[in-house]
Amino acid sequence: ANHAAGPVDSGTEVELSSATDGARIYDTLDKSNPTQSSTLYENKITITEAVTIKAKAYADGHTASDVLTAEYTISG
Repeated sequence: ANHAAGPVDSGTEVELSSATDGARIYDTLDKSNPTQSSTLYENKITITEAVTIKAKAYADGHTASDVLTAEYTISG
């Protein structure tokens, strides 16, 4: 994630990425662990309320990544 977890301003956009070329990132916002049946990450996630983003990357020929967990709150 391009923003460290913790307090952020409302409207902050979080971008997810993988160092593995061709990886597909799946994410959840309900604290469940993501699988390939979860939402495919395609656009930045806009933080407007407290939320926990969990993400996992999958790529053909590679082991799936560990789950990234980032909890955000609104500052102020």
